[in-house]
Amino acid sequence: MPNIDLNTLLELVGSLSDSTELGSASERFRNYLSSNVTSAKDVRAYIETALEQVGDQYNKALQDLINHLGQLLGFEVTFGRYKGVRGQVGYDGLWKSSINGWSIVVEVKTTDVYNVRTATLLGYINALVSENLLKNPDLTLGLYVYGRFDSHTNQMENAIIVENRRERLRVVSVPALIDLLELVQKYGLDHETVLNLLLPFPVRIDPIVNLIRNVVSQEQERELPELAPETSNRSPVMLVETEDSNQARAKPQKNKPKLTDYTGSKIRSVQFQDKRVEVNKWRYAFEAVHQFLIEEDKSKFERYAPTLVGRKRPYISVDPDLLRSPATIPSTQLYFETNLSANQIARLSYALIQLMEYEQDELVFEVK
Repeated sequence: MPNIDLNTLLELVGSLSDSTELGSASERFRNYLSSNVTSAKDVRAYIETALEQVGDQYNKALQDLINHLGQLLGFEVTFGRYKGVRGQVGYDGLWKSSINGWSIVVEVKTTDVYNVRTATLLGYINALVSENLLKNPDLTLGLYVYGRFDSHTNQMENAIIVENRRERLRVVSVPALIDLLELVQKYGLDHETVLNLLLPFPVRIDPIVNLIRNVVSQEQERELPELAPETSNRSPVMLVETEDSNQARAKPQKNKPKLTDYTGSKIRSVQFQDKRVEVNKWRYAFEAVHQFLIEEDKSKFERYAPTLVGRKRPYISVDPDLLRSPATIPSTQLYFETNLSANQIARLSYALIQLMEYEQDELVFEVK
């Protein structure tokens, strides 16, 4: 939870502006968001405050918060200007994805009571292409983000349909974007899925069905139980909790799993003993842990890794059909589950460390 609320933060940083000076109010505001407002719950609280208040300062804060939300969804974000000036493109945000070169030009609206001309946002896209800030207009989407849907809820959607611009423009509410962030942070929804949800739906509905299946079947691992020291013939270790298990008493064990909350944290590197690998996705961090342990003792890893199982299925298996989204573990015949949250990956990694009789302090996740 942030140490201060939005009202106090804005009082501290001062008036938000388009100043490019180092240490400007806007830069300090965005830096604080990046470091302290990272969970969906905190983002929701800040945005709700921005929408409840009236004034130019809160409108600017809302624009920054939406762009910050884009960063948390995995996009590389360029913050736009608060106020348009002649000779500069007036977009609110430019979100670039690492998937297939897609970009999203964002227009933030507090409410939909005022009519909006779709040609304006399309003009921003064309101008960005002309200035070589966007390479491919066919891989660019215009996205209207609305804080509130009021009396003219359907006017923008109708305009997009009537003008036959459904392939270039989309509309989303702020609550829906925050809900999407919750799916990312609680259920490990990957960036590619996030992008596909924002893009126009394909004619074929299979990807939509697959998305629903993955989300519904995802078990949320709240907290892994403490593991007993391994034995030579190990049976499956259940790594699950019931809804009320937080109130259950756990038997004390010698080596307790780390319970750091990585929700909303971006992984920077993973280190095991004297080995360190830089990564930019939690999945890659999990893969790095696998390789560290395989290099130490491949046979032991292959023996114990498949014993980590969830409520319905394993996390690592020789049978990929038992996993929702399997990927191979190089130099082995094993597969691992990729549809995992940051906390799941961290706790599974520490469980593996313990199973293979290493100290948990030997494994470090560096986040930013």
